[in-house]
Amino acid sequence: IRIKHAVTLLDYGIDSIKNVALLSGFTDPLYFSNVFKAQIGISPTQYLKNKNEKKDN
Repeated sequence: IRIKHAVTLLDYGIDSIKNVALLSGFTDPLYFSNVFKAQIGISPTQYLKNKNEKKDN
């Protein structure tokens, strides 16, 4: 559920991984990134990059 919330925040436009981690209930951004990658398949940074590339096209 926390990772779903993180995806929503990233889609909404919050581009600070640290802020997304904190708003999603994670106290450690590195741990958040590891959990995100394990569940989504890519890092939150790569998720943002992919989202921004799609938006630009």
